[in-house]
Amino acid sequence: MKKITNILLIALVLQVSLSSCKKNLVDKYEETKPTNVTAKSVKEIKAPANFNWNTSNTVSFTFKGISGDARKSTLTITDDNNNILFRKLQPASENYTGNLELPAHVNKINVKYDGITTDLLVNSNTFDISLK
Repeated sequence: MKKITNILLIALVLQVSLSSCKKNLVDKYEETKPTNVTAKSVKEIKAPANFNWNTSNTVSFTFKGISGDARKSTLTITDDNNNILFRKLQPASENYTGNLELPAHVNKINVKYDGITTDLLVNSNTFDISLK
């Protein structure tokens, strides 16, 4: 009987000590848990020094014409959601250089000319459009 009492006493002491350790862990977590802070102006927003605040990128493109080609058609550049980013009546025989202001998240565009659609990846600040 004395042996059972000692075992129960040891179990009780262990249970109390372990549960108090857990409480300390919860308290420690609650102290370090981040809280939401509402900024009253843009100047109060804290961001890493290398954070890119740009919401758009300027990309230049060149339409390379084919000498002697008599076609004239609409050159249309759209994003994946078919939003028109650029549109121009373009003679197939003439070169054209232009700039696009693309949303920062756009990395693929669709180029349409004379019924032909081409998908282009935008992974630099320039791209070429060729009819060949």
